Amino acid sequence: MSIIRVYLFDIDGTLLDAQGVGSAAFRQAARQILGCELDWRGRDFAGQTDAGLFHRALAEAERLHDDAAAENLRVFYHDLLAKNLSQQPATLLPGVENLLTTLGAEVGSRVGLLTGNTRRGSELKLGGLFAGFSLGFYGDTFTERTMLGKAAREQLNRDFGEVHITVIGDTPNDIACARAAGADCVAVATGHFSGAELSAADRVLADLTQW
Repeated sequence: MSIIRVYLFDIDGTLLDAQGVGSAAFRQAARQILGCELDWRGRDFAGQTDAGLFHRALAEAERLHDDAAAENLRVFYHDLLAKNLSQQPATLLPGVENLLTTLGAEVGSRVGLLTGNTRRGSELKLGGLFAGFSLGFYGDTFTERTMLGKAAREQLNRDFGEVHITVIGDTPNDIACARAAGADCVAVATGHFSGAELSAADRVLADLTQW
């Protein structure tokens, strides 16, 4: 089957609400591994890549070139995230399941992830829903979302040729990521940003039930 369209979803604030367990795990990991308190708010995390967050935390702790600390921070974060989610699972946002079923049934389309989360973090947050995405681009390596968007476009071009990409996200960084990928963007005001703050997207929805 020829693939002509790819839908790529952000996770936090778009597909689900992790209720702050991810940021709590990150702060605790930084406290334990780096010995520093991160005075970061919700928007400091929203739309960023995990690689970028790790880099920023290491820089603030003046341990940017400490490879052992970087690896320990990553491992401990994932351990804490798994523990937190086992106690307080993420909740799916309105319209998610129906939309994924609808898009997945489209002939000539693929549904995947384009997220700042690491692959492991994505698996933990999405649980059983993770297996339903046939492809994914994750925040393990790239410190900027735009870099991730460009890499996604390049990989999709190699795999399928020129395809139409639609990115679905909830932050201005998702919009910038979409533009870097040469993609359309649908923004949903279900995260930290209002519809007005997301007006640079091609479409802005209150939530995914409006698709």
